[in-house]
Order: sequence, then structure tokens, then C-alpha cells
Amino acid sequence: YGESVLLGVARTYPNRTRASTRCIALALTQEVFQQVLEEFPSHVELYNHMAMSSSGQTEVGASELNVQLGKSRAFSNVSKDFLMVVCERADEVYFGPGDDIFRRGEVCKLGESLMYILLQGAAIVE
Repeated sequence: YGESVLLGVARTYPNRTRASTRCIALALTQEVFQQVLEEFPSHVELYNHMAMSSSGQTEVGASELNVQLGKSRAFSNVSKDFLMVVCERADEVYFGPGDDIFRRGEVCKLGESLMYILLQGAAIVE
């Protein structure tokens, strides 16, 4: 959730997203994402293209993580090495049932707003 924020193309969150169960997610900042892109310059064009077109368990195994990330539009065409570095650098966060992940209309602050990669649990986009 929040790919357009990560790519810097959204000014506000377009939807409310809230946890419907206990959720484990990775929180990725734009700064960390840019650092990873510097290490994988072959992926820069992919994200430039995307930006243009957009104007209970605490441990998750690496294979499960790659499957979840591969479902995200932001990560569906990247290398496994890229995904592993993103995962290593992102922060693990938790949301309880009913917690807001994003609020519709909330201002996206370039360089401050986060993208969340849901690893476990379920969230509702309203």
C-alpha cells in the first residue's frame, strides 16, 4: 500500500486503508528506497516508468516474503536480490484490528510518508 507515495506522485492518500486483522507489515521510506535504487541502477527505469504512468507470527520466511512482494505492482518485475535488500532495510511494523494504515485525504509528505508491504494479516481499502 502506498506505491504512489513512494514514487512521489501522490499528494494525498486516495483511500482509507485499515487493518481488519492483526497485521505485520514492512514500512519503507522513500529515502531507503532511493538508496536501494542506487545499488540497483538497472531498476531505476522501471520505477521511472511506473511514476510516469501513475502521476500472531512475528517472523516471515524469505520465500513467503518474496511471494507477497511479488504481488505488489511496485515489486512485481524486480530481481530477488533487489527484494531482499528492500526487506533488510525496511522496518517491521504492526497494526491491530481497526487500526488505520492510511486515512483518505491525509497529506503525503515527500520523503516522510511511508509505503507498507503487508506480510501477514488482512487490510480493507475503503
